[in-house]
Amino acid sequence: MNNYKIYHFYGVPPQFFSIPSDDEYLRMNALDTHFWNYALNKLSESLDFICEVQLFTFDKKIKHYKLSSLSFLFHPIIRVTKHKLLSRFLNKNSYAFIKYLRINKPTIFVFYCGITISYLPIIIIIFMNQINYVVHYHGGNIRRFAFFKSFFYRKSKAIIVPTQADKEQISSEYKIDPRKIFVIPAGINTEFYTNNNKTQNNASYPTLCFSGILSERKSFKEALACLAYLKMHFPKVILEVAGDYENKNYAMECEEMIQKLELEKSIKLNGWVNKIMLKKIYSKSDLLLFPSKIEPLGRSLLEAMSCGTPAIALKTAIGPRIIIQHGKNGILTDLPNFNEATLKLLSDKNKLRMLSQHARGTVLENYSFQILYPKVEALYKNLTLTVTKNE
Repeated sequence: MNNYKIYHFYGVPPQFFSIPSDDEYLRMNALDTHFWNYALNKLSESLDFICEVQLFTFDKKIKHYKLSSLSFLFHPIIRVTKHKLLSRFLNKNSYAFIKYLRINKPTIFVFYCGITISYLPIIIIIFMNQINYVVHYHGGNIRRFAFFKSFFYRKSKAIIVPTQADKEQISSEYKIDPRKIFVIPAGINTEFYTNNNKTQNNASYPTLCFSGILSERKSFKEALACLAYLKMHFPKVILEVAGDYENKNYAMECEEMIQKLELEKSIKLNGWVNKIMLKKIYSKSDLLLFPSKIEPLGRSLLEAMSCGTPAIALKTAIGPRIIIQHGKNGILTDLPNFNEATLKLLSDKNKLRMLSQHARGTVLENYSFQILYPKVEALYKNLTLTVTKNE
């Protein structure tokens, strides 16, 4: 029986810097409900081969601890800004991480983060030690650092993308053989995100939710404008927000907008919350506002739908366009009609109830852990066998 090592490398989840790190937060947010941790855990327990998995991330606060049958190593590398690339090479924690890679060479190194110049030290050690690697693509500006990304992607053993559209775009833009690009979206833990406690609110007191980074890309200001519009028709409407601002300037602009539109009593800014709280927010909401302009898939969209909360989203975003069947499990619209479409839906409780039922079904049939895991297992079994055969 072979002994394979898979190292899964994470970038910096923004919530790690907004919430004090503790075991409960990490357990609920970074491990139990995350599809790729579930998948790697299952791989390590496979009867066909032994798979040792190490998990890495960037955060000086996170300490090493064990969970389940895996050794999760959150290696303490100090976070730096993208303008301080040199400090990636010079700080002692980076050296420790690079040394760890050299001594404990993995069978496969997995990049679960956006590939940018800031990860150059790790990329260099990967090439110097001829380590086989897999890349996850999460969307974004495909032409930024195009030459660097193209070279890096072509040298990988496999590229994992969330949608077929991403596969076609990467293959065309970077001239990559589509056979090495695999469509495996990050699944949803449907046993955790359930509709068992779904709340049916009074038609006159609708509760909405918004989940994610409060940013221009996520169109949070548009969500605030929608709330102000709805308040004219539903004076006691509430918007529950799970997430924090992208930066201070955007926070100031939004706070001014909230005051100007007199939304202080209609909005609850919860900041980053643990998954138990997030599930409660989804469950008590009638509708998820999802006005993101660019969205490769939409994790919060799937989480809400798994809880039986339908969404209204923009049809210009790839993810919602793939997930939502307009009028069956959610609503797709354009930005100029977003407010009116939301009002129309909230005024029709029977349609909301029907969308809720189909929303949960969509996730169960297409995006649950159980549905997507076999694709991961098949990919990694093939990769590990191919890699060891060629060595």
